[in-house]
Amino acid sequence: MKYIALAPLAALIASAPAFAAEFSGPSVEAHVAWDRVNAKLGDATGSLKGHDNGVAYGAGVGYDVRRGNVVFGLDANVDDASTKECVAAGSERLCANAGRDLSVGGRVGFVVAPRTLVYAKLAYTNVRIGVSYTDSRVPADNFSGHDDRDGYRVGGGIEFALTAKAFVKAEYRYSDYKDYQESGARLGLSRHQVLGAVGFRF
Repeated sequence: MKYIALAPLAALIASAPAFAAEFSGPSVEAHVAWDRVNAKLGDATGSLKGHDNGVAYGAGVGYDVRRGNVVFGLDANVDDASTKECVAAGSERLCANAGRDLSVGGRVGFVVAPRTLVYAKLAYTNVRIGVSYTDSRVPADNFSGHDDRDGYRVGGGIEFALTAKAFVKAEYRYSDYKDYQESGARLGLSRHQVLGAVGFRF
């Protein structure tokens, strides 16, 4: 009986007109990502490494141009994240949270099926890092604040057209930021992200 009930739905899907996605023009998207921040704390006495996981979320705009099966694009994104990382050594503890993140860059992709695009991307990124440092033995060295760090981002993904206008995509990103230095301590920060997005083309 259940197969009989599903028959009209299957017939409707089968009769829906096929289309080949354009993968061109302006677009907007909303996305959410698993976010893993890696931190390396170093000073004159040595170094420590740590990592933590969180959630990143944001929105992006883009513009693509298609030439045959090759797609060239530019995009810009604004994101925030819940991710915070702390490392400790003896009496010292340093915490960093990766907050507001801005990026702008480009991508090149290949249409591998009428509705499927695979691509690689490269971007400039700027993250606002909130930092707090405490030393129970030398309280005078304690500090907290935030700083903006420049970096680069590389990644790749796959985009699938749901309709002639709507699309979904999955993307991997790796970002590396310039070291943060304060009171003799040096913090290196990088992150991995696995992102899912829903978007719309105009």
